[in-house]
Amino acid sequence: MKRWRMMAVNAGKPKGETLLAYDIETNGLDARKFIFGCVINIGTGEKYHSSDVVSFREYIESCSPCIAYAHNGSKYDLYGLYDQDTLYESKKVSTGTRVFEYEINDVKYRDSRHLFPMSLNSVAQSVGMQKGITPQEYIDGNVTEITQEAIDYCYLDCEIIVALINRLRTLYANLLGLPVSSVALPLTTASMSYRIWCHNYWPDQWTWTDAKKRVRRMVSNRKIFNENFRKSEHGGRVQVYRGENYIPSENLEPVTVRNMVSYDANALYPSVMCSELFPDPKRMNRYGANLETLLHLINHETLRCAAEVVMIKPKGVMGMLPNVDK
Repeated sequence: MKRWRMMAVNAGKPKGETLLAYDIETNGLDARKFIFGCVINIGTGEKYHSSDVVSFREYIESCSPCIAYAHNGSKYDLYGLYDQDTLYESKKVSTGTRVFEYEINDVKYRDSRHLFPMSLNSVAQSVGMQKGITPQEYIDGNVTEITQEAIDYCYLDCEIIVALINRLRTLYANLLGLPVSSVALPLTTASMSYRIWCHNYWPDQWTWTDAKKRVRRMVSNRKIFNENFRKSEHGGRVQVYRGENYIPSENLEPVTVRNMVSYDANALYPSVMCSELFPDPKRMNRYGANLETLLHLINHETLRCAAEVVMIKPKGVMGMLPNVDK
């Protein structure tokens, strides 16, 4: 019998790695046309810049073991430091075609965009800073000299990343209820959220004892249960139909139709997680497939159900968005 498993993940402790923030400037919008790069040690504030890509890489590697952050680095900056073959052959943390970390010569290159998926300008605003304006010659690809203005601009981008990493570490530690010095940022925002949930809310009864009598924080059930709920979350109509002549408003106010209020349930996900009980994977059962049982489960005060149903609508009636449309 196939099983679905969910395991708790610890908050993560620092491994003594130096934290760096770096940025590169290129001649035009081609990352391979390296002009110079700037890097700041997040812990000490030490700065370094160089117009020689080899010297720049060697400086970063001299700080190893370290973690080097660049905003959108996995899609741009890294291609100014290494060729595609080196990146392809490097040790990586990835899922599908999405790479979260490249490790080269004891340097873990990470993309701060995976922690804060917004533009660097938005990041700057969130930490009370203002991003500089890219010198036009770096956009047009006709750089003739490296000015102090350009270097200051590049360092400012690094300082924004420094502020972001420090702010996120503080927030992460506060949500965990731990000292900042005792935690290390994971790779993504989703991982941060899951680790916080595991640390603060993992149910005491969700454990498993292995063959060596070690108690693990893990819960499992039959795989078909997880698959049923996964299918039920796919698709679904979240608006109230108001006729073909209705023009929806551009704000986020709820829609009221004949004393019925409709909210986008997906947008309410955080509040639902706070106010509703979390389904217990250890207490799931299957019931006979008949309408009477389905209606009983839907109306039950404490039970939650997922059902695979076939809905046939009369001609001309607005239907639900199906999981599979036959």
